[in-house]
Amino acid sequence: MASIRPRLAVPGDTPPQSAVQPALLAGHGFFKEYIIMTYVQFSSFQIGKMLNVSRQAVNQWIDKGYIKSYRTPGGHRRVKRDDLINFLKTRNIPIPESLEVGAVGEPSPSAPLHIMLLDADQDFLASLEQAIRGELPSTQISRFQDGYDALVAVGAHSPDLLVLDLDLPNIDGLEVCRRLKDNPLTSALPIIVLSRDPGSLGNRLSGFKVDQVMDKSTPLPELATGIARLTRDDAVG
Repeated sequence: MASIRPRLAVPGDTPPQSAVQPALLAGHGFFKEYIIMTYVQFSSFQIGKMLNVSRQAVNQWIDKGYIKSYRTPGGHRRVKRDDLINFLKTRNIPIPESLEVGAVGEPSPSAPLHIMLLDADQDFLASLEQAIRGELPSTQISRFQDGYDALVAVGAHSPDLLVLDLDLPNIDGLEVCRRLKDNPLTSALPIIVLSRDPGSLGNRLSGFKVDQVMDKSTPLPELATGIARLTRDDAVG
């Protein structure tokens, strides 16, 4: 294997593929720690899930200067591991085990995004999943037609995002939202509500703090783009 010459990292940079080969990292503890400290970075979406707070709350912390961050050329917020840890320490917030160097041998930002889809229409679910995969190819997608099944799955698998229609059998989407937001363990889960008539919702969603309401009649590629934008922190709230 050719020798690797350490180099300075720049914002948004990614380590050379050879720099993170498991064999190399296993034999060079200091270099492994250097790679983790230098290159592991998180989106506000990921930080929100890690700390069980909303993405909007993380963005507010960033905008107020509480968390040091930068933006990628595409305009997405990114926070380096050390800067996140400094923020947590200054506010006496417990540091998640996933941020420890030893626990980041395979950094969590590389874990596949998990999106859960909930809709009574099986054909729509299949079409929406295909459209999302066009935007986010490596995403793990779970599909559900029943609200009770989705609630159980959220508790068992902790998805990164829930996209649901309010018109569901057995239990409606509003009740699904209420139960998730009332539970401290799932209250920070980002939720996108789909509706063919968003204007008719009125105040029905007030208090649920859903991240976005999207018109279900929008062409599927545009829906998928909007969903992907939320996971990339383009949506500022």
